[in-house]
Amino acid sequence: MRLKTTKELFEAFSIDRSYNGAKAFYAVQGGNTVPSDLRGRSETLVAQGTFAHPDIAIQFAQWCSPSFALWVSRQVRHLLAYGEVNIHHTEWSEADVVRGHQFNADDIKELY
Repeated sequence: MRLKTTKELFEAFSIDRSYNGAKAFYAVQGGNTVPSDLRGRSETLVAQGTFAHPDIAIQFAQWCSPSFALWVSRQVRHLLAYGEVNIHHTEWSEADVVRGHQFNADDIKELY
């Protein structure tokens, strides 16, 4: 971990109580069972390798792929604007963009 932002990400992960002490990375050797917080929906996962917590994996994927990072940003914007995400949604029409801006403007006005 050489980058300052990577160190900050791991620090934030380690002190965030919502992760309940989960590890950001977990190395599995010799076919041991992967911990429940890293295996997703699988009841048991016996594997070998290095696994990342899903939130860390998403951050890593965004660093590796600018296209994926932009896709994630579009999904977050859509979630904030409409309260839901459709992972198959790729682009907004002009009307969707205008509605999204108005929705966010109204929310900001309510906050202040």
